Amino acid sequence: MRESRIVAVNHVEMETRAGCEEALRWFYTELVGLDLIEEPPQAPTRVRFRSAELELRYSFLPQPKVESTAHRVILLVDSLWETRKVLAEARIAYTPVTGIAFTDRLLSLLDPGGNRVAIRQAWRSIV
Repeated sequence: MRESRIVAVNHVEMETRAGCEEALRWFYTELVGLDLIEEPPQAPTRVRFRSAELELRYSFLPQPKVESTAHRVILLVDSLWETRKVLAEARIAYTPVTGIAFTDRLLSLLDPGGNRVAIRQAWRSIV
């Protein structure tokens, strides 16, 4: 089983308006690598993604609570370099953030639902 690509205490619940479902699917499955959980046809008001035992659930509401300043979730990718290239090609703005250590790097951006997320590289230990 691969490592979890979501870093969270528990499942993550986020909200947005309807209309960005396809962009969310692309962002979380193709860019981040989460698995899409198919919803039954009678539940068109949300989309769900899974990584290991964690889920990210996105609800589509008329008046959503969107967090555009604080990171709602940290998402792990295999390569920040490759992710930056894909984001640039898709014209998605991001802010690179670096810390003291080389591995202390992330990309801060708004996902297609308008919520702020952090993308970090899943560093492998060399032992």
